[in-house]
Amino acid sequence: MNVDIFRRLGFSLLFFACLPLLGRAEPFAPLTDIGPEDSLYSASIKNGAIACALYCEEEMDCSEPPAEAYFSRLSGAFKSWFSGVWNIIPEERKSEFFDLKPYLLSPKINKAGNIEDLLSKTGKNFSWISESLGKSRLAVSAFDTALKADLAVIIVKKESLKEICGSNALACYEAGFIFLPEDFQDKTLIHELGHAFGLADQYPAGLHNANPELCTSSIKEDSLMAAGAPDVTCDEADGVVFLFDCILMPRNPNKRHNGWKSLCDRDLTIKHCLVE
Repeated sequence: MNVDIFRRLGFSLLFFACLPLLGRAEPFAPLTDIGPEDSLYSASIKNGAIACALYCEEEMDCSEPPAEAYFSRLSGAFKSWFSGVWNIIPEERKSEFFDLKPYLLSPKINKAGNIEDLLSKTGKNFSWISESLGKSRLAVSAFDTALKADLAVIIVKKESLKEICGSNALACYEAGFIFLPEDFQDKTLIHELGHAFGLADQYPAGLHNANPELCTSSIKEDSLMAAGAPDVTCDEADGVVFLFDCILMPRNPNKRHNGWKSLCDRDLTIKHCLVE
């Protein structure tokens, strides 16, 4: 089966595993096809906010009250990632990560209505995204059609979700687009946002879409990226800091340049993500 299909399965059952590495490995797994410049972290740092477009499939209620409710939940899910990481950092180590505080405590999300650039990045291999958008419409006039989106969320009918994401999926993410059913749970949205940030699935069945050099044999089954926990875990916080450093370090080297100790209870030094 084409690997792109597997990538779209979101919460689906996975049928292959990442082979455990000898020795200790990083406790997170950035997606191999999301570079620092494509991550939502990059938009947060460059623009001080991410811009998000919201679409609803035809025949679904996308009037202002429902659209505002969807956007409010999206904003809350987005902020929960960042505040969750800051809360996990022990008080005695907060000074070590003080440079990230402005991003973690004051993340912003704006209503965007222009997805031309976002769609152009998907390439011809993802024509199904264009087809899905052709059957959808932008939510209410409150979304700025001049503002370029960093992320697009599309609310679809359950029947459409099965066709797009797979029969067992609760949602899915691909190339800047999150597909959700009308009755999605907040933790499902948070999980898919994790993919947009650059984090991979951590299902008990095995890591998926993970860089083999970064995968771990000690998967936390209760993590958000394993579809279990309601809150960010220390593993995921490690990944968030790592990915922030990938973007910040080349322009603004700080004291984590030579590595830093994992936020989890383990003797693990995480090396900086070197970016050319």
